[in-house]
Amino acid sequence: MKKLSFILALILILTICPTASAIEIPDGAYGVLWIPCLQIRMPIYASAVDDHEHRQAVIDAEDSALIAHWGTAYQILDHFGSECVGSKGEWNIQKVFSGAYAFYYTRGHSYMYECYLTALTAYDGNEYINGRLLSPHSSYDLLTVCCAGNDSHHHYVAAFRRLKEY
Repeated sequence: MKKLSFILALILILTICPTASAIEIPDGAYGVLWIPCLQIRMPIYASAVDDHEHRQAVIDAEDSALIAHWGTAYQILDHFGSECVGSKGEWNIQKVFSGAYAFYYTRGHSYMYECYLTALTAYDGNEYINGRLLSPHSSYDLLTVCCAGNDSHHHYVAAFRRLKEY
């Protein structure tokens, strides 16, 4: 029975966790983030220059989310409701829930994440929950972010912890 359970678990993991070679990473992209509960696979890009204008250009581009530092970890930002060609879903971070999974693919690496926090934050260049700065628990954490509709002073966020590297 243990062998059967192990085999079934392995098949499940292999079917929902394609390897980095199975995910097409667009030219110039840093990687691709797949959030199954949102049904979206979003290409991730870094800004060539770390200023507001260049970072915003990456966020504004179609099929593009921005990867940036979040303390010692990283955050991925895009516009509320952004779509990606080939995905059925939208970048609606408010629909992510604790326990949801995400998969992040870079050239040669694949990572599995689990959401441990979702929130509506106050934003002034940093994210705050009830007046307290939101910071990563680990340098391996990943924060996904979008504005709360048309309100740029509040964000929907979902924080993910890395479970595994493939």
